[in-house]
Amino acid sequence: MLTKWLSLALCLILLVPSAQAAQLLEDDTVSVAGAVAPSYAYSFTGASPELLLDDESSTFWSRPAGSAGTSADITLYTGQTTLSAIWLRNGNQTSEWDYNAYARPGIIKVEVTYLTHDVLYANSYRYAMTDLYQPNVYSQSWQGGYQCLQLPQPITGVQSVSLTVESIVEGVHWDRVCISDVLLAGTGTQSGSSGVIQETTFMPIETTLLMRLATRSGPSTRYEELGSYFKEGYDVTVLSLCYDDGGVPWVQVEFTYLNRLRRAYTGLKRVDVDEALLPREEWLADATLARKVTPRYGPGTDYAARNLELSAGLSGSVYAYENGWAQFEYYDTAKALYRRVWVQTGDLNIR
Repeated sequence: MLTKWLSLALCLILLVPSAQAAQLLEDDTVSVAGAVAPSYAYSFTGASPELLLDDESSTFWSRPAGSAGTSADITLYTGQTTLSAIWLRNGNQTSEWDYNAYARPGIIKVEVTYLTHDVLYANSYRYAMTDLYQPNVYSQSWQGGYQCLQLPQPITGVQSVSLTVESIVEGVHWDRVCISDVLLAGTGTQSGSSGVIQETTFMPIETTLLMRLATRSGPSTRYEELGSYFKEGYDVTVLSLCYDDGGVPWVQVEFTYLNRLRRAYTGLKRVDVDEALLPREEWLADATLARKVTPRYGPGTDYAARNLELSAGLSGSVYAYENGWAQFEYYDTAKALYRRVWVQTGDLNIR
């Protein structure tokens, strides 16, 4: 059965649920990438990936909710064409009961590969999905249960679109995450679309300490102290800039300590760097921890683990996404201070 589906190519002209929706691509072959679709996508009756393309709310794709995606769940091949938006029916849309019974994506990573001057490029975007069952709403951002995932700008020469479920909203009965349908649009509108959460772009600058590296977990004295490291003249990497409420500039730095990478914040005055060269940090989303976690000092297992255990349900904010990890800020009421830590995006429910 699996071999049969891996060889399947679905040649479709996908139709918009409403005339008001974005115009979809026409006369292009759109097929499920069986070569990269995980085998478990075929292990659940009626939930194979080809059902994403049938424009039927009564069918859906699913996978185990506990398997956080680090590689693409589904890839659609489009041929070389222009893409402006992806329309997606989130969750199991068979009924409102089914929608709530099954898990559905909270954050979806979209990777678009495209060809320009015979060079293949890939852009990645993340979308915080709106957790609503709205099968009869028609607007610029909703069409018969479809949410619009608007790209920041149209991309030409698109060859494939990959979807990775990075975090979920848990279902009340079934531990499977579902997507009902996906349509691809050649034109669209930015207004009212789901909020895109792009991979945070840091601009690493190697520089020298002007004084001892005193650090905190966030960009002000309201955050916990992490300790002092190294003396004047030591080399560190500066990543980003942020101003506290008093207008004092802080920078995020990366360094190695006890053979493990760490990220922390220090005052701009402590490093030899031009602040005009650094990207500014900003709030991206509110979030809640979906499960108990041990956070890290940075976005990956190469970074040291924090001596903390955070409980499910803890609320906070997201300030960066990188490599499948999120920089999560929360207030510690017991210590009366703020913290910034890094957790996997699959451990967060984005609001």
